[in-house]
Amino acid sequence: MTIAGATAYAQQPSSLKDTLQWMHNFAADNGSQYTGQKNTDNGPCELSTPNCEQRHDVSTFDSQGCSATITWSVTLNLKDLGTHTYRFSLKDLDPKSVA
Repeated sequence: MTIAGATAYAQQPSSLKDTLQWMHNFAADNGSQYTGQKNTDNGPCELSTPNCEQRHDVSTFDSQGCSATITWSVTLNLKDLGTHTYRFSLKDLDPKSVA
């Protein structure tokens, strides 16, 4: 299920430091979204319609060197549904551009 999407158009970062800063800023600007989710089949819905509950997704980005962490948490009607953490190396994404 796709909840929401964001498209970013920006100048190509010129260094690892610039890339990490851009990723951090992008997550900070776009990392909190409220949507509706049906309690019958978990599909999307318009808030204030029958069987539609408020879903809140929060994403954060953190990095140290070439290591990055994305954390994503979900609440549904103020009930914590869990947090997911993804750790990866930026070298895995593009080994030729990260020294």
